[in-house]
Amino acid sequence: MSITDPTLRKNYFRQLKIKDDARARVEAKCLGKLKSLVEAGAIRSDGYGGGRLRSAGLVYQQYRK
Repeated sequence: MSITDPTLRKNYFRQLKIKDDARARVEAKCLGKLKSLVEAGAIRSDGYGGGRLRSAGLVYQQYRK
């Protein structure tokens, strides 16, 4: 089947919007849980999870002396 990207977007924009919204909700839920774990001290904020939180703007990077 040979369908171009613009044609797919034109005809299936509702499905693409639903998928993007669902992805954003899942990411927000995961980041919220990760942030609560960092604040509780269960995990460190300078590992992989901290990088995700910093890139989302939820944790500020702390500089060591």
